[in-house]
Amino acid sequence: MNRRVSIGLVCALAGMATAWEVGGALAQPGRTIQHALGFSIEVGDRAKVDVTDAGFRILPEGIADVRSPPRIDVLFHGEALPESLAESRQVDGRTVDYEIEEFTVGSGGTEYTLTVRFPMCGGVFELRHHEQCEFCGEPDFAAGWAIVASAACVSDDDG
Repeated sequence: MNRRVSIGLVCALAGMATAWEVGGALAQPGRTIQHALGFSIEVGDRAKVDVTDAGFRILPEGIADVRSPPRIDVLFHGEALPESLAESRQVDGRTVDYEIEEFTVGSGGTEYTLTVRFPMCGGVFELRHHEQCEFCGEPDFAAGWAIVASAACVSDDDG
């Protein structure tokens, strides 16, 4: 392997590690955020959270220089969704349906999306966790699973 290729590979791997470490920071317990639709989730202190009409978009803080940063979209649907997901598992005592999609297009490496759905608060909670990385393999989606585990209904009495 020539020196130029070696240096390029080391730089690519260093950038990959940084994105994954920052994405992992999303899973650290930190703060509870509530949505007007009547649910709450916990996110890491270093997570940037944007409130949307249907839920939240969560990004690692300070990752502007990454082309495809890891992101998590949390959505709340008022009614059941027609399409079902392929797998199910227990997360903190609740059964959730999920699937992992893999897309191998693009120059930034393979993109993975974890989609999780389960009934909650009279509707359907949906989480979509997107990760992209070259030479990494399938991510563990720790941040997404931690948010699923933390999801709770918020009553009007809770403030």
